[in-house]
Amino acid sequence: MRNTLSALALFLCASLAALAPASAEDPRAAEPWRVRADRLTYDNITGIYTAEGAASVSRGDSRISADRIVYNSRENTAEAGGHVGIAAGEDRLSGDRGGVDLKTNTGWVEEGTLFVRRNNLYIRGGRIEKSGENVYLAEDAGVTSCGGERPAWEITASKVKVTMDGYGWATRAAFRAKGVPLLYLPAAAFPAKVSRQSGLLTPSFGNSRRKGLSFAQPVYVTLSESADATLLGHWMERRGVRAASEFRYVLAPGVHGVLMYDFLHDDKVDDGTGDTSRDWGYLHDGLLRENDDRYWFRAKTDWNLPGGARLFADADVVSDQDYLFETRDSPMGFNEADQGFFKTFDRDISEYDETVRENRVHLFKGWDYFSLTGDALWHDDVTARRTNTPNTAVQTLPGLLVHGTRQKIPGLPVEMALNAESAYFYREDGTKGTRWDFNPRVHLPLDLGDALYIEPSLGGRETLWAVDAWQDTPMDDDRQHSRFLYDARLDAETGLYRDFSLEKGTLRHWMTPWARYEYTPGQDQSELPLFDEKDRVEAKNLVSLGLTNSLYAPGGDARRLVWLEISGACNINEAKEEDPARRNNPDRREPFEPVSGWLEISPLRHLALMAEGEYDIYETELGRGAAGMRATGVAGLTAEAAYRHIRGRSESVKAAAWAEARQDVTFYGRYEQDIESGDKVESGAGVIYKAGCWSVDAGYADEPGDWRVKLEVTLNGLGSLGASTGF
Repeated sequence: MRNTLSALALFLCASLAALAPASAEDPRAAEPWRVRADRLTYDNITGIYTAEGAASVSRGDSRISADRIVYNSRENTAEAGGHVGIAAGEDRLSGDRGGVDLKTNTGWVEEGTLFVRRNNLYIRGGRIEKSGENVYLAEDAGVTSCGGERPAWEITASKVKVTMDGYGWATRAAFRAKGVPLLYLPAAAFPAKVSRQSGLLTPSFGNSRRKGLSFAQPVYVTLSESADATLLGHWMERRGVRAASEFRYVLAPGVHGVLMYDFLHDDKVDDGTGDTSRDWGYLHDGLLRENDDRYWFRAKTDWNLPGGARLFADADVVSDQDYLFETRDSPMGFNEADQGFFKTFDRDISEYDETVRENRVHLFKGWDYFSLTGDALWHDDVTARRTNTPNTAVQTLPGLLVHGTRQKIPGLPVEMALNAESAYFYREDGTKGTRWDFNPRVHLPLDLGDALYIEPSLGGRETLWAVDAWQDTPMDDDRQHSRFLYDARLDAETGLYRDFSLEKGTLRHWMTPWARYEYTPGQDQSELPLFDEKDRVEAKNLVSLGLTNSLYAPGGDARRLVWLEISGACNINEAKEEDPARRNNPDRREPFEPVSGWLEISPLRHLALMAEGEYDIYETELGRGAAGMRATGVAGLTAEAAYRHIRGRSESVKAAAWAEARQDVTFYGRYEQDIESGDKVESGAGVIYKAGCWSVDAGYADEPGDWRVKLEVTLNGLGSLGASTGF
């Protein structure tokens, strides 16, 4: 109601101020008021225009219209009767009778209706009056976003008084549905500031097995022109009070950030006694959660720096491995934070079940031919920190990467690229040290007409290590290490196409066969430090073959109907390996790697099918596979389905659908199951009913450890009020 009444005051200010006399500095000062009507008379003595029949007085986008208007050019006042309309911009104020004093910037309308387009709100009043420079009064007022004489919902008040950039009062206010009063307030106060304003946001209610009854009340706080915050109090009957906050700032274009923190002193712990693990913990990882002080800090910021440099920073620190499970669907919990971060920064946060949280400061500066990247990366291992077990997570403090793009060397037919990296790696428990890595590469592109493209390339890698501390404390002088490797690669491809003439145009088929050879000599690296994958470069003697097919639909947009790629490889080292211990399978050589394929089909604009997988020719079965589909707008149905399989590890299916049974009714559902274990991961269903000015969403969700039902009502222009219950 606060926002609605503020909208009334803001429009009255805008509309009546627009009809005020133009100042000397106002560019409208030279523009006269224009009076039009079917019949127009003017009294020279009094200076009064009388306009009748489709009468109007207008200037710029401000306009008064009525059946009859009396405009006093000397007093600068106007009175109107019969189908009165006052327009300012896109908003409209209408009534039976009205008047405007353009000298004092005051006016009134009787039996008036104000339509605020940006909120789709109708505000009705027996009399709407502007009585002072910033004071407005509406009598017998009604506010709704529904049209018609008997709206589906309406907020009524006997009197509303608003002081702009101050506060307003509504007396004898009531919320009505189809004219029936459901909620009554003898008086209500609200801020009426033109700028952003602090105040209460929509609360939420709930009931679940883990939390009991719950109530969450967010509060919006304006801090300055460039910063604001949201504070939340979340009371849970069985768990205690969770306090959460979100701070947002925008200092300049490209300089903004969001910081979020919440804390809960939990009344329940999972110490492994009795049923505490079942009731207050999670059984999927076998870990306890004995702490009662729980928290989560997360933040992201972007900064445009001088010289075109960019700085990104992400923080993510949580008290225990279960806290994000517990709050993922709560107000200002994981789901809201993840979606909000992605929308604002185009990057999300680690999944709620990930126990190693990533914290990063990233600096980037690009030039025409090379770029510079700096990174400070900290992986917070939550379970190691909580359980006091060895923490072997690798931290990069800091890392520096110089990347030179491929550039032609003057006077030579070759191109050269360069990557150079320096990084210090730290572990609380394990090997620590610095690594320098230099990786130049030379390319010789050979374009043999339209028939064949060949590109041989040769790369070198020089890596140096300076170890500060070994995990197993070898000799003190075993600190300096180096390694040099080279690798060679040959790429070749050609392109073939054929056009097929059809009645609706030309169907084009592209076929691109390609081949690749890669060679890296073997080298014993077992004595070298191990921080990441760059510290272990495997020997490679590999021939790969592939074929890509594309089919494009006829028509101007040349939409791709089919894309198919099949590839395979032969490991020559595996084919020649004599030592059974060094083979993939000690019993036999298996030089051929799994055949992989990727297929995308879009037979219709609103239908897409996808499949990918790897087929093991030795085990004669699918080692890894996935399939999915998405249909949109087909007979009012939107559906998604996905299947994933990793041999010996996981197999799951996931589906979701939304169906418009009618224009105002939408059914939805979702389901996910782990086929490997037979456990249901998630299921839910519901229905949304949308009327012209309100909607209701009713449904249920069944997730591990909790089950709940929700009912949410949305009043257009006012917001949502919802409740959920579960067992």
